[in-house]
Amino acid sequence: MRSPVSRRALLALGGTGIAGVGFGVATNADSDRPTAARIDCPDYGDRIDATVCNEAGRVGLLFEPSTASMTAPGSITFALRNRSGRTFNTNQYGWRLHKYEDGTWFNVARRTIPLPLHSLRVGGSMEWTLSIDNDGLENGGRLDSPDRSHARFRGLRDGIYAFGIDGWSASDDADAKTALVETFELTAEPLSLEPAPTVSSVEWSEDDGSETLVARTDRLNGAERATAYELVRVDGSRSGERIIFEQVVRDEQLRTLLALAENRGAGRVRLEDRRETGSRFGRTVDNGDILEYDGIEYRFGSRDLEE
Repeated sequence: MRSPVSRRALLALGGTGIAGVGFGVATNADSDRPTAARIDCPDYGDRIDATVCNEAGRVGLLFEPSTASMTAPGSITFALRNRSGRTFNTNQYGWRLHKYEDGTWFNVARRTIPLPLHSLRVGGSMEWTLSIDNDGLENGGRLDSPDRSHARFRGLRDGIYAFGIDGWSASDDADAKTALVETFELTAEPLSLEPAPTVSSVEWSEDDGSETLVARTDRLNGAERATAYELVRVDGSRSGERIIFEQVVRDEQLRTLLALAENRGAGRVRLEDRRETGSRFGRTVDNGDILEYDGIEYRFGSRDLEE
């Protein structure tokens, strides 16, 4: 795999283009593109041959945001224009959204997507609009409404985000993709981590000699598979995977467990709820996983509740 091409590398390359990329790339000092953050973009994985990050003027493919900063509630639009001499293949549903925090990029959008192929012919264009509105976050429900060309999000704090797509020239190998990524800065009202509104009761309990904060939801009655989700604070020497607010708030069980641990000062928390399955912020949280949130490490687990 070739190394991603950062903004600094592109500026150094000037108008020479990028070897191995199916489309020519050059800087253009006269571009009216909004000034982007000077920061390297996220890694899109091994199948990406090159990453074009925050580059002002592209010869061939032009991928530009409508602004370099926005305030929630509000929207930002990313436009892709094909000015090359070849068709560009991409999945219009396959966009990605990351957040930059303390030197690391975190995926904050689910990656379960349909897989159609969209071909952008020479002279054609595509647009993606990202709308962010944090109103009603405390009411729970679906936080994201991803779509092919208009995605709506709640639960995003201040910070630097990166929106991007990937694809390949019709004459190139689909395993050698080019990623086009743009960063933008979001300003939003402060958001706190609170339990999901489905929680109906919270009480302290003595479990095997240890004090445990136990929460129950209003979905237990009639649940086909009642489950105990558990979080235990550990000593911090296990190198757990770091997670951030924007990921946590998209998982109801994890959100409730961590909110109760933080707000009530609990070292052990159990949430009794119905069984939930599926991907959480791009991965599945498994039994025994060590997660680091706000500088504290926790062990996550789940089990079926006894009849």
